[in-house]
Amino acid sequence: MTKAKQSSVNMTLWSMLGRYVPSMLQIISTLIIARLITPQDFGEVAIITTFIQIASLLVASGFSEALIFRVNNTESLYSTVFYSNFLISVFLYSLLYFFSNFIANFYEIERLSILTKVVGLNIIVYSFTYIQRILFTINLDFKFPALVTFFSSMLGATIGLFLAYNGYGVWSIVIQTLSINLIQAIVFWTLSGWKPRFVFSFLELKEILPYSTKILINNFIQVFYDNIYSLVIGKVFSAKTLGYYNRMQTVVFFTTTNFMYAVESVFFPILSKGKNNKDYLKEKYEILLRLSTLIAFPILTFIIGLGEPIILFLLTEKWIGGLEILKLISIAYLFIPIIYINNSYLKVLDKTKELVRINFFKKVVGLTILFFTMNYNIIVVCYGIILYYFLDAILSMLLTKKYLNIKIYEQIKFISLNIFLNILLLLIVVYTSSLFFNNFQKLMISSLVGTLMYVSSVIILKSKEYVFLKNLIFKK
Repeated sequence: MTKAKQSSVNMTLWSMLGRYVPSMLQIISTLIIARLITPQDFGEVAIITTFIQIASLLVASGFSEALIFRVNNTESLYSTVFYSNFLISVFLYSLLYFFSNFIANFYEIERLSILTKVVGLNIIVYSFTYIQRILFTINLDFKFPALVTFFSSMLGATIGLFLAYNGYGVWSIVIQTLSINLIQAIVFWTLSGWKPRFVFSFLELKEILPYSTKILINNFIQVFYDNIYSLVIGKVFSAKTLGYYNRMQTVVFFTTTNFMYAVESVFFPILSKGKNNKDYLKEKYEILLRLSTLIAFPILTFIIGLGEPIILFLLTEKWIGGLEILKLISIAYLFIPIIYINNSYLKVLDKTKELVRINFFKKVVGLTILFFTMNYNIIVVCYGIILYYFLDAILSMLLTKKYLNIKIYEQIKFISLNIFLNILLLLIVVYTSSLFFNNFQKLMISSLVGTLMYVSSVIILKSKEYVFLKNLIFKK
């Protein structure tokens, strides 16, 4: 294997481990905690988390993509961005602190006030590790951040489980998240080797603002849209319904979006260095689209086909009210790999203005769908989510056709085999699970049979995805 190919494989694996393993630890710990507390408790945390995610995005300000895209950065610029992030985080936390009582009164849940003040500390803590994370990404070093995230997730999960078993309820989730971020901050500052200098350059900050601002606006539109669902569901329906929605959405989000983030974190800096070579970008586009759907689709298919035993075995019967929500959100997320890959290419091609414009249009459509469906029930809202992601995927494919000259039928052709194999996979896991009564047996045997069928089909058919992976890993 060539050094370059081996490096790409290692980077991707470490990036995936850095996202998947810690996420799985958090999912497992929160699943155990979910057996000890109620959907109402999770719903309350979900309301606060919505505000935190929006605030965290504003702290980032699109600087990450701007620094990676720029490639060559000075130490004074890194220090300037660090101080900017910190000041923004303090300002946003102050706003949350000030409005915490208003949030509690609006949702008519008294303890949201103190929860907001404590959870909001994550905004400030995260700002301390922002530049360190960017530097590791630019240097294509994903091993150290993966180990840090794994270590902090282990300790944080342990703390959360200890608190849950000792009757701390909702606070076990709050302290778990804060502990993870605090541990990461301590380790990054102790071992990463980077510290900010006492310098602030308005001139250099001004140079990256045009690109970062467009990315910020685009990301803000996306994050605001994603989180508006929690705000609406918590208010229009109930905290319990939001608890169902949040838990189901979180499981699907972590299993799918984390994989896509891992792929982008490796290939975005690589593609940015070859951004002026259209042929190179088109070749990588096919590979990324094929491989991302090859891996992401079956994860969602397993969730759709085995949703009931997943909930009953992992969460207990009190969470069965979220079964249909879990399946519908999983269907919607089947479009995520297509959307993610296409939008990433617009960033690489520096079409951020177009990305912001079309993203704003899509979110207007999405909000229209939301405000229509919320007049019915949560299931209708979930069908609206499916419709939105379908339209989002179509529009993103149209933009790729425009800027990379890859026709829509070609894009569909790239993933047609993966679509067929996952329809077959769904039929197999549903049939296999129907043969058993025990939920553990349904999960284990159906997953094993489905995985064997899927992997063997890819190998026997010698699909392009299989050839890509084989060449990437084994070719000398």
